[in-house]
Amino acid sequence: MKWLWRAIWRTWSIAKKEYVHIFMDPGALFLVLIAPALLLTLLSYIFTFDVGDSNIAVVDMDQTPTSAEYVRLLTSDGYVHVVASPRSYDDATDLLENGRVDAALIIPPGFGESLTSGSLAPVHSIVDGVDASAARQVMGAIETRTNLFVEQMGFGDASPIDVRTRYWFNENLTSQDSMVPGLMALVLILPGMAVALGVTREKETGTMETLVTTPVLGSDVLWGKVFVYVTMGIVSALFALAVSRFWFHVPFRGSLGLWILATAAYLLAVMAFSLIVAHFARSQQTAMVIILLVLFMPGFMLSGLSDPVDPSAIGSWFFSQLLPTTHYISISRAIVLKDLALSDIWFNYVALLATGVIGTWVAVTLFEKKIG
Repeated sequence: MKWLWRAIWRTWSIAKKEYVHIFMDPGALFLVLIAPALLLTLLSYIFTFDVGDSNIAVVDMDQTPTSAEYVRLLTSDGYVHVVASPRSYDDATDLLENGRVDAALIIPPGFGESLTSGSLAPVHSIVDGVDASAARQVMGAIETRTNLFVEQMGFGDASPIDVRTRYWFNENLTSQDSMVPGLMALVLILPGMAVALGVTREKETGTMETLVTTPVLGSDVLWGKVFVYVTMGIVSALFALAVSRFWFHVPFRGSLGLWILATAAYLLAVMAFSLIVAHFARSQQTAMVIILLVLFMPGFMLSGLSDPVDPSAIGSWFFSQLLPTTHYISISRAIVLKDLALSDIWFNYVALLATGVIGTWVAVTLFEKKIG
């Protein structure tokens, strides 16, 4: 066990050095602690998006030719897809909670008979309001196609179908309620990027020469830096969460401990990639550009932040699954807005943790404590 305590002591020595540097350097302190909350504020005011196709679940309790025709017309143009036909209300809401559908449509018994007799035929829809843009689109699609169905049935202008909508997880369809938890993934790239800048800075300034003369190992250097920037990143994430909760009034319904655990796994995944980049980059500018191009920019377009990831586009779907931002956006929204447990988000969490552990191991393997 003596070797383990020596390794811990060496790693802690590097960590203390890194803490001192961060607190003595206003630029580094700003990047690690303040910049994510500030960037989250700016992006939350800027970005709103529309989305494409909508996936729904239909609970047809009527089981008549009229209800079947209604469902057929809803999906006839290819923009609304019935991806599940659960038998009960509870099964439909389970699909909604797990994010497998954008909305659940409940056709009650007597739907066809009410239409035939000229009575009002209520239809209940439950919409996932986590993504406000998607919620508006799916409801617009359902209402438009319902009106078309009424016209084809020959009811004229007075529609006998009363679509009653209830939005879950984001009752008022506030765009910021859905965007802010997702944008958290992008702004937390900054603390992850800071570790790469720290490594490349030491290459540029020559302080690696000093480390060569010390008893610390290359793994001690990297693990010490990772420990510092993960802990500082969590503090930064809590600042950003405070901005989300108290400035934008985004509700936080889940477990704070689970959210911190997931955030730590995400920061580790981003830092693992940053350390690999830092191994090959010769300057801070090069490392920063690579990280922004690979993580930050695709995080806007391919991670499900603005548009749901389309599994039918195999290439873009596969690339999106390689991005830590994709998994963290799903986790952040699930915890913040839906209060889901670890058992509901385990795949995304394991993906982040595996990326972080394997990536850090690769970075440690590549790292050599020598000059050049």
